[in-house]
Amino acid sequence: MKNFIAGLLGVLIALPAWSADQLLDIPHPILDEYKPEVRAMLAGARGRFELMSLEATGPDLGLAYGRLGIHYYAHAEQDAARACFVNATALDPDNFRWPYYLAVHYAETGAFARAVRVFDRVLALQPGDVPTLTRLGLALLELDRVDEAETRLKAAIVAQPANAAAFAGLARVAERRDDWESAITHYQKALSLQPEASQLHYRLGQAHRRAGNIELAKTHLQQRGQRIASIDDPLLTFMDAHTRPAGYYAILGDKALGEGESARAATLYDVAYAIDPTQVGAIVGLARIAFLDGENVRAREWLDLAIGLDKDSWSALQLKGLVELQDGDASAAIGNLEKSVMLQDFPQTRVFLANTLMATGRFAEAARHYDVAAKAANASTEVRYRAAMAHIAAGNCNAAEALLLSAYEDDPAMAKVVLALARIYSSCIDADDEKLQAAVRYAEVLYNGHPSLETSETLAMAMAATGRFDDAVDYQAQAIFEALKTGGLDHQPQLQQNMERYRNQQRAMLPWPSGHAVFSLQAERSAETSE
Repeated sequence: MKNFIAGLLGVLIALPAWSADQLLDIPHPILDEYKPEVRAMLAGARGRFELMSLEATGPDLGLAYGRLGIHYYAHAEQDAARACFVNATALDPDNFRWPYYLAVHYAETGAFARAVRVFDRVLALQPGDVPTLTRLGLALLELDRVDEAETRLKAAIVAQPANAAAFAGLARVAERRDDWESAITHYQKALSLQPEASQLHYRLGQAHRRAGNIELAKTHLQQRGQRIASIDDPLLTFMDAHTRPAGYYAILGDKALGEGESARAATLYDVAYAIDPTQVGAIVGLARIAFLDGENVRAREWLDLAIGLDKDSWSALQLKGLVELQDGDASAAIGNLEKSVMLQDFPQTRVFLANTLMATGRFAEAARHYDVAAKAANASTEVRYRAAMAHIAAGNCNAAEALLLSAYEDDPAMAKVVLALARIYSSCIDADDEKLQAAVRYAEVLYNGHPSLETSETLAMAMAATGRFDDAVDYQAQAIFEALKTGGLDHQPQLQQNMERYRNQQRAMLPWPSGHAVFSLQAERSAETSE
């Protein structure tokens, strides 16, 4: 088998693809000795591979082999990983990741000649790749091809001047030439870039000793440690991530998104999805980010995938409802939000559902869902206000009063709460004198703070409710004037209707007319799934 693999690598660059009967058998590891969580990860990875391999061909099959190889390599199953990467490289010849992982495997297992040949292939696919240049230079050093190593390492430094591993490699090039002063200079540079790379102190100490700097040699040898200069290597970082389950990264992604770090969250979700393409939490996270970025088509694709994997994913159903609402499909949105509430009764989902019901004029249903959300321990003033508005729209002002008073106690400066109280006391509630006087005070404060159509109309209602009809006519006239200025009088017939009522010594009957825009609360554009 070893001779066969070596022969394969000799012609690998010339092979565009292999047929299935030319692929290497994978020596799948026995998982019994692994911890349960690792056993589950590797068994899941193999199961997904076997499922894909039933139908996949060409690059798609290569991807399946490559993904399985990443899992095996991350858990030090080198033989299985090598076979996977050999097959992936042959089947997916334009993807530089697979030969890169294969070359790293050869370098780490001491097969430096093979590593050099495959690293050269990587550079043909990905010219100038810094980790490849660095690792190739170090592998060439192991073969004593010093001049070639120097060329590759210098190219890596030109592309990435803070490359500590490449400077350490140049120091070793200088050592091979007995140029100890250059070796010292390069080791010092590497240490300045990575002070934590404590093994460099040993190498620098030895260089000082050979240069005759005995005291400096002692100083550095006393600081020696085991940590080598590391390479900034995204592909290996990605591979190392596979030592943890996908759910771990999905949770970190949720945390990052909650902290407003959407770019970091997207990276974490991507890692989780790559580790396990069936990880629903990661898929919903990717959908949430697409939604926040305004990419609703992409969000729907992710959500359809998530729901296909788990039809009872409350979070996927919730988010799909929000996407559908924003896309104008309120009926579908309501259906998915209702399913989400049935599966996991989060107050925030109730709010999303109630908002949607309000937007479609289903006020009594909206009030029922808002009421549940408003009873939650951390219910916001806004939720109680919305619940009150739903009750008002449904014709139940008495139920709205308690909610508005509770919201007012929490935030007396919330103008829309004060305005709503003034209006219901002045119209749809059989208010006593104390409440009517409160309505006048509320309305006057609002009007004095910001004279407008809305506040003058509210003050007119309060004046009429306390029998001050002449004042009510005056303030209503001001409201009508404001509507005329904006060209909105034709759309607000209640202004003229109430004016006639005040002139006839009658109070207003409704705080707002049925169908008024104040009741059409739109769902907030948010992907939060719980309070």
